[in-house]
Amino acid sequence: MSTENNDVQSTGGLRSEYRTYERQKCFVGHSHEAEWRDDILSACVEVLPKFGLEPWYAADHFDPTEPLRDKVVKLIANARYGIYDLSSWRDKRGEWHPPRNVLIELGMSIALNRPALLVRHTSNETLPLPVCLHGIELLDFAGETTLKRTLEERLPQWFDVPPDRDWLARFCTFGNRGCSFREEHPRARQWGNKTLHCHASDGLDQDHPCFQKIERDEIRGAFGEIFSRYDNLAFDYLDELPSASGYQFLLCSFCQTVRSTPFAVYRISPHTTAGVFIAIGMSIALETLFEYDIPKVLLVRQEQDLPSLLRGYEVIEASGISEAKRKLRGFIPSVIQKARKATWKPRPLPFVEVMTPTVDVAALSDIAENPLQSIVADLQDVIAAFSSDLNESMTGQMVTMAGVISYIRPHTTRKGASMAFVGFEDLQGSVEIVVFPRLWKETQKKWQTNNIVVVRGIVDAKGRKPKIICEAVTDQVRVVEADQSHKPPPPSGPLLAISIRRSGNHATDVERLNLIYELLTASDFMGNDRFQFHLLGDTRGGDNLELVFPNNRTRVCPELLQELVSILGPDCYTVIPNQ
Repeated sequence: MSTENNDVQSTGGLRSEYRTYERQKCFVGHSHEAEWRDDILSACVEVLPKFGLEPWYAADHFDPTEPLRDKVVKLIANARYGIYDLSSWRDKRGEWHPPRNVLIELGMSIALNRPALLVRHTSNETLPLPVCLHGIELLDFAGETTLKRTLEERLPQWFDVPPDRDWLARFCTFGNRGCSFREEHPRARQWGNKTLHCHASDGLDQDHPCFQKIERDEIRGAFGEIFSRYDNLAFDYLDELPSASGYQFLLCSFCQTVRSTPFAVYRISPHTTAGVFIAIGMSIALETLFEYDIPKVLLVRQEQDLPSLLRGYEVIEASGISEAKRKLRGFIPSVIQKARKATWKPRPLPFVEVMTPTVDVAALSDIAENPLQSIVADLQDVIAAFSSDLNESMTGQMVTMAGVISYIRPHTTRKGASMAFVGFEDLQGSVEIVVFPRLWKETQKKWQTNNIVVVRGIVDAKGRKPKIICEAVTDQVRVVEADQSHKPPPPSGPLLAISIRRSGNHATDVERLNLIYELLTASDFMGNDRFQFHLLGDTRGGDNLELVFPNNRTRVCPELLQELVSILGPDCYTVIPNQ
C-alpha cells in the first residue's frame, strides 16, 4: 500500500517510489516449482516485519499493460533489500532445472546496486555450483527454521541506505569495491571505437552431463560465419570471459561486458548457463536506468524454452543449426544498424555557430582566451554535464563538471561542524556546490577562489534552483594555454563539409549531431583535416546553420566516409581540397 507523496523523484528511467511506501520492501526471488517454496514464504512473512520490511514477490504484481520484467526492475530498484534463492529445483521426472527467472532478477539487482542475500537449499549440495558463482557467499538452508535464523542474522545491516542513492553510486555493493564502470553511462565506453563489439552465448553448459563438444563446434561455427560477414565487428562468448583484473568475482567481468557492448546474441536452451540469465537481467535493468535499448537476439528451438520474464521479446525460433544460420543472416543486419545508431544523452559540442557572414570576433576571442576551454577539451570524456544542462529531471543523477571557483561561503551546522557553499562557473553558466562537513574537512585546501577544479556530485534540483551535492573534487587539472600547445596545427588536408537535414525534433537532432561528432573525433580517425556541419532546414523550412569546429580535426578516409553514409545516407558530405 502506498500514499500520495510529492517526494518521488526520477533517476533516468527509475522513480524513487520507495519514498511513498508506508512500509519498506524486501524483494524475494524464488522458484514457484521448488518444493521448499512454502518454507521461504513462511520465513519471510515471519521475519521481515520484525525489521519493518514487507516481502515483495514478482508474481503478485502482474499487470496486463506492462511486461512483467519491466515491473520487476522497478520493484527491485525500490526495495531496501533482496533475497534470492539460487537453488535448482527438481521436476516430477527427477530432472533438475536452474532458477532461470531468479537468476535474471539477481542480474537486475547487481546492475541496480541493491544489497542481496543469496541462499541455496541443501538439496543442491551434490550439484556443481555454476562457475559464475564461484567465490560468492551462498548461505545454505534446509527449511523454514534455518532460513529464519539466517535472515535474522543478515538483514539489519542495509536498512539505512536509500535505494536511489545507490543506483548510480561508484561503489558496487555486490563487488564490495569501487568500480569505474558504474560511474558513467555505458555508452561512454562504446563510442569512439571503430570496432563494434557484442557478447554471445551458445546455450550450452560444458559441465552438464549431456554436453557434446561437437554440438558446440557446430553452433559456434554458425555464429562465426554470420559475424565474419561484417567488417569491424568483434564478439566474445560469456563463458570464456576471464576475471577482470583487480576484481574478485567473475560476475564483475559479466557486468563490465554487458555495460560496454551495445548488443548481444543469446541462444536459450534447457542447458543455458546461469551466467547468461544473470547477464540478461543486467542488460534489462541498464536499459531502464539509462533509458536506451540494448538489442538482444534471442535464439530458441521453441518459444516455450524462454523463462517467463523474457516472454514478449521478439525471438528467432529454429529447430536446427542450418535454420538458425539462415534466420540470423536476415536478422543480424537490422540489429547491427540499431546498435550503431544508438546514442545517449549528449553533451554540448565545441562548435562555433555561424548564422550570418558577420561573426562576433570579440566573443570568440573571449572563448579562446578562457583557460576552461582547454580544460573542457582535455576532459571531454570525463565531463558529464554543464551548468546549463541542470534541471529538475536530473535530480539524483551523478554528474562530473569542470569549472572555476567564484566564491566560497563558509557555514557552521547546528552541531558546530564546518561546511561550505561554493560558487562554481563553467563555460555555460554557474551553479552552487554544497560541500558537507566530512568532505570539507578533507578537501578544504582545494577550494580556493579562481581555482579550476573538477567536481563530481549529485544534482539536487527538486523544486528549486539546481545545486550540486559534492562527493569528490580535484584541483589536479592540467591547464594548457589556448594559443599554445593545445591549438591545433595548421590544417594540411581537405575540409570535410557534412550536410545534415534537421528532423524538426530538437532532441533527435542534437543526439544525431553528437553521434557524428563522436565518430569524427574517434581515435580511429585521428588526423589533421578540418570538418564542419551544415544544418539544413527541415521540411517545414527554417534557417540553415553552419557549425564550425575550430579546435578539432579528423582524418578523411574511405572508412570514415562509409560510416557517414551509413548514418546520414548518400550525398551527405563534400570533401573540399585545402586551398
